Amino acid sequence: MSSSPYRGFVEDRRERRRRVALFLLIPAAMAGFGTAVYAALGHLRHLDAATTGSQGTASGGRVAVDLPGTLTFAQDGDLYRLRGTTIAEMLAHPSWRAARRAPT
Repeated sequence: MSSSPYRGFVEDRRERRRRVALFLLIPAAMAGFGTAVYAALGHLRHLDAATTGSQGTASGGRVAVDLPGTLTFAQDGDLYRLRGTTIAEMLAHPSWRAARRAPT
């Protein structure tokens, strides 16, 4: 059997090409997947707003899961309370302010 002195060099070139291809393809595939998920979720969000007539506010809404206790959250400066499966508005935006640092 004869072995060529260039055999290892050719295999190294093939391995290098494969690594470079993977180095370029994996980040491109990840970016494409992330973009596709972002677009799909945005499409689903618009479908939900179109079918339910939602104005983007949480007040008067209901959730599918009954959580124990009370969860308070903010949306666009308004405060809401989730108790059980019902969401109710606690304070509207103009009636409360974020805490400020006292002048020294």
